[in-house]
Amino acid sequence: MNTSPFPTETTDGASVAAVDGRAVEGTGEAVTAGPTYSAAGLPSGLSMDAEGVISGTVTSLGTHTVTITTATSSVVRSVTFDWIVM
Repeated sequence: MNTSPFPTETTDGASVAAVDGRAVEGTGEAVTAGPTYSAAGLPSGLSMDAEGVISGTVTSLGTHTVTITTATSSVVRSVTFDWIVM
């Protein structure tokens, strides 16, 4: 079962976009800067912008192990999942 907030199955050449809308719970400390986002292992042709939006046109078939990370000044959270492009 896929529990990822991101699409994990796409068709080669399909355009996709996703935003991680999940809240990140902190330690109760004040956060002065907005969260930052990064992605590793995205399928070829996709990228993530500074606001966590994944976009582009998938250009490679196969299974891609993707790690998405979001961070604030006090908390870092990551999720890793397999993204299957058929």
